[in-house]
Amino acid sequence: MDARGYSLKLVEAIRGGDPSDPIIRLGKYCINHQVPVSDLAAYFEVTRATIYNWFFGRMRPRRKRLELLEDTLKRLNI
Repeated sequence: MDARGYSLKLVEAIRGGDPSDPIIRLGKYCINHQVPVSDLAAYFEVTRATIYNWFFGRMRPRRKRLELLEDTLKRLNI
């Protein structure tokens, strides 16, 4: 897994997460495809801190964002 731009702590949190969790699946995709957290934040219209909190499991996306996340995963075939 190429982790440029992601801290080791974040990569470990994502690697150790539940692979069926859509947030973890998104995190793995973003690490592998070098998608910056700032791009995710802009796409989901949240702060970078919110994205980090999702990835670390500190909070879950609200329904609107979770639906967008799941639709995005389907479009990306993840």
